[in-house]
Formats: sequence, structure tokens, C-alpha cells
Amino acid sequence: MPINSFENYPMSWKPVMGPDKHPLYLYLADQLEKDIKEGILLPGTKLPPQRELADFLDINVSTITRAFKLCTQKGLLNGTIGRGTFVAYNALECFKMLPQSDKDLIEMGSMAPACTTYKQLYDVMQTLLMEPNFGQLLHYGLDQGAVWQKEAAVKFIAKMGYTTAEDKVLPAAGGQNAIAAILAGLFCAGDSIGVDPLTYPGVKSVASMLGIKLIPLAQKNGEICEAGLIKACKNDHIKGVYIISEFQNPTVHMMSDKCKQMLTKIAIERDLLIIEDGIFCLF
Repeated sequence: MPINSFENYPMSWKPVMGPDKHPLYLYLADQLEKDIKEGILLPGTKLPPQRELADFLDINVSTITRAFKLCTQKGLLNGTIGRGTFVAYNALECFKMLPQSDKDLIEMGSMAPACTTYKQLYDVMQTLLMEPNFGQLLHYGLDQGAVWQKEAAVKFIAKMGYTTAEDKVLPAAGGQNAIAAILAGLFCAGDSIGVDPLTYPGVKSVASMLGIKLIPLAQKNGEICEAGLIKACKNDHIKGVYIISEFQNPTVHMMSDKCKQMLTKIAIERDLLIIEDGIFCLF
């Protein structure tokens, strides 16, 4: 039992020191990870202040700091100066999911296009199979994309009401690759980006890898509100906003025109970048 008794003191986490506790910060980090995995600490739980926890365990504050830093690097914790340290809402992503046969399970995984769009894809593939040079499509393409690919992209974007040119189009090896390239090219480690409170897990992984902070934006009626966005600009100094306007992942929410107009207005006023992950259409 620690010298300083906190037996009746309300602390969200009271780690128990065992006999094998060296190095101490690794022991604490392992116990924290174990308690998160077992559901003792739920996502969103605010952990005790580092000094308070150090006093409880009668150890140096730097030991707590090292343990929290290690768990933060693993994506288990989120910390903001002045607010404290919290168990990350996506901390359980790396753990195994419940069996798919569970009737109470709500699947909030990857989004996929509606099956009704597959027929058009099948028809196009059948046409491609009849092309004499179809085999060339199986080869590796140019890193910067072929001219015909960029021309096709420009025509597709034009259908959405936007005009662009081939030299403005940069193909990517998949959506996740595009997200990584965009964040790495437009932001630096330590920058903050606003996101929906429930957002695409892939952007969380990329942001963690690049050292970019994701700031959950307050919502009203199920979508980002103007007051929440302005607050994030003032308090968290966000430099951009990541959105999925159509069939948001994982909530499948459809962003209203009013919200789109608000985002555009604030982005212009506050010099924010809007990164749209458009699976089905453009912003």
C-alpha cells in the first residue's frame, strides 16, 4: 500500500504495484494497457492528474509522464494541456472485434459502395475485356498517373460541377494512400485538424503516425456546428477540417447543404483547409 493513502479518494484509476515492477514506467504502461483492454478503463475516461497519481503511488512524477507518453504513442491516450489525459475513444481498435454472429453487434467498420452500383462496374469491365490491349492494365502504372487516367478524372470531376485540369490531378494508390499524402504534404507534426467525434479509423492511424492532433468538433443535430468549429479555431488552433460529406464513416450521415455552406464560409474566414474524403461524390 502506498505511503499516502487514497483509499477513500475518488480516483478514476488506482494501479496496483506488484513485486516485479522494474522498469517502473513500463510496468505502469502495461497495466494501463491491460485495464483498457479489459474494460476497467473505458474510452473517454479522464485519468488522474500525473502529480496526483505520483503522490498516490509515492513515486516520481517523471515516471508517470513516461508511462503516459508511451501509451499515447500507442494510441491509447489523448492529452490536452489544461484539460488532462483521457483514454482515447479509438483505443480498442487494435483489439479483436466481437464475433460477427452477435445479434447485438452494430457493425461500424469499413464503408463500401452500394451494391446497386456494381452492375455499371461489371458492364465497364466486360467492355474492357474486349479491348486488344487489356493485358496492359495489369502492369504497374506510372507513379504520377497516365495521361488518359488524368483526362478521365477531369471529365469525372466535371460531372460534379467542378472545372480542373490534368496537371492539377494527382492519382494515388488507394484512398488511404491519398489521405496519408495529403496530411503529410499540408500539415506538420503538432498541427491540429478538426474531425467528427466519430470519424474514419484510417485518418486516425495516419494522424498518429504523422504526429497530427485530431480535435473532435462539437455537433448539433448530428453534424458539425458553427459554434463548435469556431471554438476549435480559437482554442485548439486547428488548421484544417477532415470530413466525409456523403455516407460518413462510421455513422453513414449525409451532410446537409446548410452545413456545407457553413464550413465553406468559416474556412474562407479562418483560412482553413477542408479535406474531403469523398467515396461517392465531391463536396
